Amino acid sequence: METLIAIAISLAIGACTEQPPADDARQKFRERSTVRQKAEQGDAEAQHKLAKLYFFDALSGDAEDYRFSALWMKRAAEQGHVLAQFNLGEYYANGWGVPENHTEALKWMKRAAEQGEVLAQLRLGYVYKNGYKAPQDYGEAVKWYTKAAEQGDSEAQMELEEIPKQMEREEIQREIQRVLRWSRRATAPRFADSPRA
Repeated sequence: METLIAIAISLAIGACTEQPPADDARQKFRERSTVRQKAEQGDAEAQHKLAKLYFFDALSGDAEDYRFSALWMKRAAEQGHVLAQFNLGEYYANGWGVPENHTEALKWMKRAAEQGEVLAQLRLGYVYKNGYKAPQDYGEAVKWYTKAAEQGDSEAQMELEEIPKQMEREEIQREIQRVLRWSRRATAPRFADSPRA
């Protein structure tokens, strides 16, 4: 009986202290070092990748890694990396490594969405449709869902079918009037001395 207990204890200890093979750890270290070097040289793609590596480390329990992740994500976003812009918006929306700030979140998500990033367009559609951390605005929701739907996104297409069902009659009329105002402005004649020309 004592022999069985000793075997069970040694198996449990072995399972708890089992480390990945040294070759795997060295490979990961080399990979991260190469990415970090490129990131420090200003490579936006490497900065985005390094930010993701830190983010996944943070999920394992090291909260400081959220801060490093946000730092590298912001560097990539400021260089125009579209996915980094979207991700940085999510960081601000959720307070991952940065103070929660919904104005900053929308700013970065809009930058990505305006460059055609479908994930950002869907997120903005959701935010405005549901009034999630921003005022509810069906017109804005339709605008962003339409941009995503035009790129073939089926989720956006379904959302566009659902929005009118959720709107009150007055809201629908208000949105129609808003569209008509913009339509009239777009078709108004422009003159050479006009500030819009």
